[in-house]
Amino acid sequence: MATPAPPSRTPEDHAASYQGLRVAVGALGFMIPAAFIVIGGLRGDIRPSISAFYSTTFGDILVGGLSAIAIFLFSYRGYTPQEDEIISDLKLARITAIAALGVAFLPTDGFLFRPDSILDLRGWTDVVSILHFLSAATFLGCLGVFSLWKFTRSGTPREDWSAEKVFRNRIYVICGWTIFASIGAIALIKWLPFPGPDHGPFPDWLFWLETLAVWAFALSWLVKGESLKLARKMISGR
Repeated sequence: MATPAPPSRTPEDHAASYQGLRVAVGALGFMIPAAFIVIGGLRGDIRPSISAFYSTTFGDILVGGLSAIAIFLFSYRGYTPQEDEIISDLKLARITAIAALGVAFLPTDGFLFRPDSILDLRGWTDVVSILHFLSAATFLGCLGVFSLWKFTRSGTPREDWSAEKVFRNRIYVICGWTIFASIGAIALIKWLPFPGPDHGPFPDWLFWLETLAVWAFALSWLVKGESLKLARKMISGR
């Protein structure tokens, strides 16, 4: 008896896979800062930045979470490239994934001085720190591009958009500008001559601005994964 051919994947199957990837990326984006807020609150020690948690016993949360986001992004292809497109969804996702790995494995200072560190790179502190900040800026910047210019696209003319599409686009735009505003605020505060060792308006300002940007990206990916529609159905029972 001939072995039956496996069923082919339908467009609906592919759409469900992409929705699942988007939800996974968004959920991880929410969970990483949330975990550090809970941990820092319980210990009475919110670190100056998200990356600063790398040098603690909870650093594996950061590395594992960002690595998982990178894996999901490497698997993400998005929409078919258009002729007038500067960069495709696939290329943007790959750049974002590489940047996420840079943030995960090259955190500023902490990577060099963890007691269980395999490599002794104390002579490369400045280089690692620069690579970390470049990776973080690239990571957040690419996420802002996804929210503002990728997720807002549609093959349907604007006048034919549904009310739900208009609502989702508003969320994407708010999230995208929140990400870029957070990046701008970080750059501005770094540039301003704040006195004192913390160099900022309060000790953990960088952590909260990073958290705001990461949560904005997480929300946009959850909305793109139609999590709001799923939540609405669960609440209404339909």
